[in-house]
Amino acid sequence: MTAMMSFRAVHAGDGYTYLLRSVATNDAYDASTETGTLAGYYQAKGTPPGRWRGRGLAGFNSDTVVDGVVVEADHMAALYGLGMHPQTDEMLELGVSFDDCKLGGKFPVYTNDVPVLNALRAAENAIVREEKRLVTDAERSELAVKIGRKYYVEATGYTHASGEDIVAWVNEQKQQVRQAMAGYDLTFSPAKSVSVLWALADEDTASKIAACHHRAVAEALDFVDTEVARTRRGAKGIAQVTTRGIIATEFTHFDTRAGDPDLHSHVLVSNKVQAEDGTWLALDGQPLFMHHQAISARYDAALHRILDEEMGLSMVERARENTKEGVWEIDGVPEELIEAFSKRRALARPIYQQYLAAYAEKYGRQPDKLTQKNMWQQAILDTRDAKKPAESLAALRDNWVGEVLDTADGDKLLQQVRALVDKPMQDQRKFFLTDNEELIDEIADKILRRVTDKRSFFGRHHLDTAASTVLKGYRFHTADELNTVRDRIITAALDKAVALTPAEPLNLPKHLIRADGKAVDRRLGSEKYTTRSILAAEDNAVQAVTEPVAVFASNALVDKALQQHSDAKGWSLNTGQAELARHLLNAGTLAATGVGPAGTGKTTSMQIVTAVWQEMGRNVIGLAPSAAAAEVLGGEIGIDATTIDQLTFTWSGRNPWRRGHTLSELPVQISAGDMLLVDEAGMATTENISMLCDIAREAGAIVRFVGDPHQLDAVGNGGLFGAMCNAAPTAELTDVMRFSKGKDTEQADASLTLRLGRTSAIDFYDKRGWLEGGSRAQMLTAAVDAYLADVNRGRRSLIIAATNADVDAINEMIRADRIEQGIVDDSVEVPLAHGDVAGVGDIIIARTNQKFWTTDNNGRERCTGRVINGQMFVVTAVGDDGSLQVRDLNKGHNMELDSTYVSHSCHLGYAATIHRSQGATVDTTHAVVDASTSRSGLYVALTRGAKENHIWAVTEAPVDETAEDMHDHLAGNPGPLEARDVVELALSRDTRQRTARETHATKWAEAHSWQRRRDLYAYAVDGAIDAFIDATFDAYRRPWWSDEGADKVQQAWKAMLENGSDPRPHMGWATWDMTGARDDGAVVACRLRTKLPAAPPSVVQPPPMLSSSDRELDVWLREAYAELTAPPQAPAGDAPPQLSAKALQGRSLIDRVLGDAAPAAPPPRGRGVETSDVSAQESTMRSSKAAQGMSLIDLVATPDDLNSVHKTGKTTDQGIEQENQHPAEQLDADHTRDNKPTL
Repeated sequence: MTAMMSFRAVHAGDGYTYLLRSVATNDAYDASTETGTLAGYYQAKGTPPGRWRGRGLAGFNSDTVVDGVVVEADHMAALYGLGMHPQTDEMLELGVSFDDCKLGGKFPVYTNDVPVLNALRAAENAIVREEKRLVTDAERSELAVKIGRKYYVEATGYTHASGEDIVAWVNEQKQQVRQAMAGYDLTFSPAKSVSVLWALADEDTASKIAACHHRAVAEALDFVDTEVARTRRGAKGIAQVTTRGIIATEFTHFDTRAGDPDLHSHVLVSNKVQAEDGTWLALDGQPLFMHHQAISARYDAALHRILDEEMGLSMVERARENTKEGVWEIDGVPEELIEAFSKRRALARPIYQQYLAAYAEKYGRQPDKLTQKNMWQQAILDTRDAKKPAESLAALRDNWVGEVLDTADGDKLLQQVRALVDKPMQDQRKFFLTDNEELIDEIADKILRRVTDKRSFFGRHHLDTAASTVLKGYRFHTADELNTVRDRIITAALDKAVALTPAEPLNLPKHLIRADGKAVDRRLGSEKYTTRSILAAEDNAVQAVTEPVAVFASNALVDKALQQHSDAKGWSLNTGQAELARHLLNAGTLAATGVGPAGTGKTTSMQIVTAVWQEMGRNVIGLAPSAAAAEVLGGEIGIDATTIDQLTFTWSGRNPWRRGHTLSELPVQISAGDMLLVDEAGMATTENISMLCDIAREAGAIVRFVGDPHQLDAVGNGGLFGAMCNAAPTAELTDVMRFSKGKDTEQADASLTLRLGRTSAIDFYDKRGWLEGGSRAQMLTAAVDAYLADVNRGRRSLIIAATNADVDAINEMIRADRIEQGIVDDSVEVPLAHGDVAGVGDIIIARTNQKFWTTDNNGRERCTGRVINGQMFVVTAVGDDGSLQVRDLNKGHNMELDSTYVSHSCHLGYAATIHRSQGATVDTTHAVVDASTSRSGLYVALTRGAKENHIWAVTEAPVDETAEDMHDHLAGNPGPLEARDVVELALSRDTRQRTARETHATKWAEAHSWQRRRDLYAYAVDGAIDAFIDATFDAYRRPWWSDEGADKVQQAWKAMLENGSDPRPHMGWATWDMTGARDDGAVVACRLRTKLPAAPPSVVQPPPMLSSSDRELDVWLREAYAELTAPPQAPAGDAPPQLSAKALQGRSLIDRVLGDAAPAAPPPRGRGVETSDVSAQESTMRSSKAAQGMSLIDLVATPDDLNSVHKTGKTTDQGIEQENQHPAEQLDADHTRDNKPTL
């Protein structure tokens, strides 16, 4: 229902034709869409024609292919089908050569070596080559019949097939092969209320709304034209350069495939663009995909402004279930109509699942991608009221009005919508004054918080999206006002941010620097940023694990507790569990970490820690990321536990009733020597971890973090726990005890292998028969059946699904079984959230934390109960007002949930998402997973069961429910996934978060890498060789050489230059005695190539210098060549370098913090050459100063650098050299260079 822009690839050949068959003709096929002028057909059918869009159209030098002009079918065939000038047919008729009609290179035609496709390609190429013209559609059909008949007979055995049958068979073969990328379909759709008003209002109003929509699309495309469209050139596409703009066509469609009103535009952006120098190249799709949310948000903001400006329509934000942010709709459009016109697609899903099940039953396997797509389209048609060909827009509008009138209160709803036209609602949004610096600064802070709520680092495109989203809440007079304010907000936000991408460390010539001042290999959007607060939080936490404190437990007390546990339980802790307890008790630092993979018994270690600490007369305060996890922690180790947020909400100053940063204001008393014991620490956010360190430091307490960085991350910004584990010694458990009390070592080993993402773990689950695959419906049904069977056997079982939709489906199936068994009484039901209902006997789950209050006889409020997110209940009674009497499944106590809480915050609780299952332990687990499941999610799901853990893998390919029919034409037809494939995909999806420091280290390593130097050199030397040939070749070219022959000689010149040989001295010999040569150029080229060495050099030598050469580039090339070819320099003498005692204290903290992500060592002073020996020496010289409690920004520098800074008192503002600094020093220096605040 929200406004959006979807992004899809379109393929060459016939890949574009869905726009003619589906969009332009409203799903009805007609042969007239294949040839000739489309305008008359569009008008007859009532659907508007496609039109050209984009600044890049100027490159066609055409009077008819210009912005806003109707698109012709043959033009689309040439551009999107072949990658040639859209007017190729007309140009050829006028005598223009075939080569001059090319836009760079025409699209290749792939055949996957299918015989009939090979034969057809050869026949079509022969026509193009011999007749210098394009193949017509009629000729293509004739060739398919003529050439394809032989192959059709071989494949089918039918000898008397009609031409139509043969063409259909040939097309089926084509569909199996993925063709080249022809472009991208950007589909712009307004909020549902816009489409509803457009569909039900009078024609004049509908036309105005459509015009507003098209203006908004145009503004979004302007942004793509100027800020996003890029192309790449050079080896490996190393250089990303700007373009002259996009080339696109816009087609308008009126309804969804399900028949609901949906005004939207398909903008088909061509893969062909011109670089600024006029060269035709391929559009770089990566920036387009990266910015698709920013483009969508700009469209939304523009549409809101234009609807206000042109029609006085006001927008209002409405809450939507399962979304943090509301959706902006036209104020006054009834919610009932929005809902009514948004549900039809859901009706097709069960029909689609029936088709999948029937196919699997018949063939014993899942269908391929194209078959699935066809099934979905058929399911859509099965749910439509009328399966008829294209209707005019007037007919569609009449149908929609009729549907509204057929509903209860239809007249009233229709009148309410139409009244908006004459009397719009009063817009509550305020106009944004462009000179309101205070508001700009306020919104800059707001969008920074928004983007860092979800991640520790971000790009400019994230800020662009967030700014446009926030600005929907304001009014603007003009597009310039909106764009100016947005740009100023983004600039203000970037001024407050810290750049994680280092400034250019290499001394590059101007040839390798773009107009924007950045190196040619710097990608649009590659710059990453974070905030000072996140960096400070990360540094604070990493410092805390090395910050010494004099708080310990005696070994005697630890030994005593271990012995008491052994005496009481009859078994002893294993070595790892004991070491973990000792480490947490005696780390001697403010903070310490412990790693416990799933099922390794970390709870037992925490019980020992608690017992020892309490024996010393000190308190242990249990903390966890969620209320449910806190309750489990408290119960397992026998203390009161609460959520981390309970402390940090007040400490941060966000609690309006209590002072921040004040120990006495916290809801829990924390005294000197106490321990904050945090479980599931990997799910804690960066800010929360840092604040717990601050609280412990202020109180004189200590904090201990226990968790597993390989399990689920924080919902917000995270990854810090893993960095802390790398930053200082930690204790990690390795013996998995969960499975059959440690006896099932085979499953234990498999779980640890799975944890690391190794696919060999799959063999274990397959061997035990715990891996099954099938359609989603099959897997959900099978998992539910297995779960119910386990429950009936008395086993504690858990059923887990990867998506909320699957959880809902499982809940419904299990509830139906319980009703059938008489466990649940469905005679009286109350509504729950998310469309669920519940009756007596149902199990429900609470989804929000809440306290319930009542007023006593004295007028005082009294708490009558508390519910925590994740708490499970069984319904014991249903109230007439929608309230529920429930019993807690774990504690057994009874309470009442009021109707408001029940309807907004309770769901059926039979199935669990993977996130909610973390921390649970049962007998058996049944996990329904699909290709979207992550590695950490899979690991969590398959380690809940102490006995068995079953995988039910959904092998059906995801269906794009909103796509037009045939949008993926010629995108290939991959076969169905196997169950193992699904699990392998999950293991490959490592979605764990990275800290800002880790990101900076990666960026630093990339910028300084040896490979980058080689790639930049290769790009520069290639350009220099081309320039050399351009400057000298004409003097050696013979006038009688053909263009083709001259090209061959030029290619030979280039080969010689790349091998370090100047071709000019050889030209006299190569051109001597051409008697009998049919192609002089080919002979000369062949002779020159005899001078090439047997093996090419590892590094291409720069070409000879000319008086016209770029002197700066020539000098740089020769210096870089010398560096790249110089032998490694070993340290002088045989003795290793002498290091200070401080340098020998331990391994570098940056290596411990960043692990595999640690940056390569920086180059030596000046512009030296990085070698393995130098890198090793520099790496060794980096000293760990953990015991000194220094911040990470100091710790990553070399001892000498640190000493010089500390002794002289210099900072980066005072001119410390940039080129040779380590990552964190460089981070601050870059920050200063960009006039941003230093840390």
